[in-house]
Amino acid sequence: MPIGDSPCAPRFDAGLIAGTLGSLFDQIWQWDQDLYHALHVGVRSAALDPWMRLITDTGLGWVQALILGIVLWARKSWRPSVLLVFGSAVFCGLVRLPAMRWFDRMRPSNFEFASPMEDIFGNSSFPSGHTATSFAIAFSVWFLVKGTRYAWLGPALTAWALAVGISRIYVGVHYPSDVFGGAAFALMTSATFFLILQRLRKGSEPVSDQSDQSESEEVSSSPSK
Repeated sequence: MPIGDSPCAPRFDAGLIAGTLGSLFDQIWQWDQDLYHALHVGVRSAALDPWMRLITDTGLGWVQALILGIVLWARKSWRPSVLLVFGSAVFCGLVRLPAMRWFDRMRPSNFEFASPMEDIFGNSSFPSGHTATSFAIAFSVWFLVKGTRYAWLGPALTAWALAVGISRIYVGVHYPSDVFGGAAFALMTSATFFLILQRLRKGSEPVSDQSDQSESEEVSSSPSK
């Protein structure tokens, strides 16, 4: 019996797989539109508009750079950590530019039912830049302050970044999947930057420090004559 005819051999139906993936993407696309409609139209109100605009403005690159600059000036001892956070956010913001051209996704603000609070249209939807830089800051800080007395900053900033992402849907210029994509990219970027920083810190530790410490311990433990 030929190998291909063996009952134990895997059988793949390309048409079935393509059809399944197509149905899955269609379902995700439908969920994307439904959730966008719910957040942009369903909960839209005059009372929420100014708050959502304020939250979404905190996702602007120059606002985030200004805040990080103030922290850097006020706490010079935090310079390596602040530069890590800044670098992670800048990287996300820069990589997002070619990414949105490659994905070439239409903004949801082009829908007939949409009434966006920002005049942003065209095919530059995926991923969300505001969300990416905000989550890059939040995740980077979370990694840096874990296990310290500032550990509460991690969840707090992540909640802020999530609010920025939701506000981008609310104001009508991004799909939920744009927000998810921006957050996922920010997680990968911030984790990579943090691991690089950890490796640099370990590499900069002088080897003599450990030997000096062991020698001092031996001296202190030896009986005095």
